[in-house]
Amino acid sequence: MACGKLILLCGASGSGKSSLAATLGEAIGATLLHQDNYFLKAFVRYQDRVDDSFEGPDHVNWPRLRCDTLEALKASDWVIVEGHLVAGDQELSSHASMVVSLHCPPDLCKARRLQRRKRPEKEEEELADYIDLFVSPAFLRYGRPALDAVEKSCKDSATPLLIFDSAKTTVAEQAESIKVAVEKMKPTEEGRADLR
Repeated sequence: MACGKLILLCGASGSGKSSLAATLGEAIGATLLHQDNYFLKAFVRYQDRVDDSFEGPDHVNWPRLRCDTLEALKASDWVIVEGHLVAGDQELSSHASMVVSLHCPPDLCKARRLQRRKRPEKEEEELADYIDLFVSPAFLRYGRPALDAVEKSCKDSATPLLIFDSAKTTVAEQAESIKVAVEKMKPTEEGRADLR
């Protein structure tokens, strides 16, 4: 059975992953899987959260995400899995045909997350506090080390790695660069599809 190629799209919350995934997915006809759709806990108001458990790897249903990725790879030439923790999942990262890493200053990530949608002033203040207390520190604890490790692994294994500074490049520029790299790769019959 033909097997598609997996693109991991990694970066901090607010770095532009979802916007890039949507633009790139449309440009190359990829199936998109968003890590946020695999959270295990129901939403809890920001002011009621007492730790970073909503931001860490234990909050993601990895077996289900891997299974859905495998199924998507059987049906699509390209699959994009995006999320702030996907670089830390060794099963996904070891099967990636390409890794895209978005680097973004924490203050810009915070501003982008706060501007995603209009919120009442009190809720926006609560979210700002939550980002400062848990989101940014959790990314430094879980996300940044995983990104560093997957970037090193790509360099060691010659897996294509594209790193963008989100503060200096637009989504359109990023998508165009990735599209050029994608055009050099063709899905193969054997593929990398044993995600369990």
